[in-house]
Amino acid sequence: MGWYAVRNRSANEVEEDNDFSARDEKEKSLFSSGIWTEPTFSISPKDLGIENLKEALAKAIARKVKEEFPSLCEEMSGKRDKYERQRASLGDARNNEHDQRQYLHGIMSRYVAELDRSLSGRYHKNIPRNHPSKLALHIEDLHKYFNKEMRDRGPTYAFSPPNGERKPLVSINGLPFGNEQHDILQWIRQECDSARGPEPQGDLPPDMKQKLFLQQIESWRSIANDYLEKVEAVSAKCAEYLFTTTCRDDTLRMKLRLRLNADYKASVKRAHEELEAIIKDHEYLRTWSPMMDARIKDLKKQREKPINIFYPNGTPGIPQNNGNLHNKNQTTTAPLTSPSPQGIFSQPVTPPPPGQPTFGQPAFGQPASPAFGRSASSACAPQQTMFPESTYHHPREATEAELSTPQVSEEDLIKLHDWVWAYYDVALPRFVDNVAIQVVQRHLMGDSGPLKVFNSRWVFKLPPKDLDRLAGEDEDIKLERERLRRKIDGLEEAIKVAEDAQE
Repeated sequence: MGWYAVRNRSANEVEEDNDFSARDEKEKSLFSSGIWTEPTFSISPKDLGIENLKEALAKAIARKVKEEFPSLCEEMSGKRDKYERQRASLGDARNNEHDQRQYLHGIMSRYVAELDRSLSGRYHKNIPRNHPSKLALHIEDLHKYFNKEMRDRGPTYAFSPPNGERKPLVSINGLPFGNEQHDILQWIRQECDSARGPEPQGDLPPDMKQKLFLQQIESWRSIANDYLEKVEAVSAKCAEYLFTTTCRDDTLRMKLRLRLNADYKASVKRAHEELEAIIKDHEYLRTWSPMMDARIKDLKKQREKPINIFYPNGTPGIPQNNGNLHNKNQTTTAPLTSPSPQGIFSQPVTPPPPGQPTFGQPAFGQPASPAFGRSASSACAPQQTMFPESTYHHPREATEAELSTPQVSEEDLIKLHDWVWAYYDVALPRFVDNVAIQVVQRHLMGDSGPLKVFNSRWVFKLPPKDLDRLAGEDEDIKLERERLRRKIDGLEEAIKVAEDAQE
């Protein structure tokens, strides 16, 4: 820029507080006379005076600034981008109802999309099997668990198989029940005896099939409720993960889930009410499944198989062959149900009074026939000879053995048992399917389920006051957003000026 000659104020002028305009006038007078005006003077008139100095300084600064404009613009752009990122981290502005609803709808849209992935099996790659977002997989595992629990722990009493053995049964589907409790036939006898009413002798008490079946399925409610609780648990973990990934604002997420909690509980309550309705339906014992009749016929056929465990050498009155001495599978049409030689429900035999008839009972001290409490015509073993009718002359009081004789025959009890068993084999898979489909799929996973209460309809029906309390911005965030806005606007204006100056 070179040298410039200027006139400074003297000490007296400073003390007298002369302003710079007086100094400028004196400077002009000085440089316009004397040596300063001679042509041979080495200093150019352009280098004299404060005005020339100001002009030279302005040009030098402008030149320097222009040289630095590219880096200056780059620096200002970097600061502007920094402030933009800070403003973006605050989220979209939510100063009015429209902004608040749009902001909430954006979160909801992301949540619904991720939930659809979890329910349809279109999971994200490289996540473990037990990841909470794999909801469809976890529900399928719980379906299998529920089905197994029902078959393993469903019946209160193990049904009695046709071969009379006290073992866990195999139902028509080939799966073991695994319930080794006390004799079901003895239980049925006790239930029939305790429910005895004015019905004719030999008839079953009314509603006995329903009473027995309902007692057989008493554990179904607890097994199903346990299943539902497990489904609710994996659903809650999935929902928590989805809300965390789709709503990064911790405060908003907490308020949002609290606001949805009432609808969530209401949908879960409907699922449990549906389960209770399904259980209540079991009081109506009716089925149109062909498996019912087929099961009864199959059990009847198995009970009539030729089995003889009482006469290793053959049934009396039937010709023997040389191979029958140690063969237990000899021919008889007696439908055996127990290895007891007196039958499951036969009563202790007491000697009759002298001269009295036995009324079909074996003579005292003689072995009992394998009729198992049924009429003599239902067994192949030879009937015991009754006393001649002429020996019966006068009415008498019944003996203790006669009074203790069951009013319902063993044959009827076996039929009752097999009916309950056949109906159970129909009702169990039906119950499993109904709970899985109607309760879980419809009420817990369906459109009105707890996972789907957060939807577009809910967002747009939210009242303005509730919307502001839920999605409205905090005052500190509003102030921070405004501060960043002013900085960004100032930098953008400076950048524009700098760019124009470079042209």
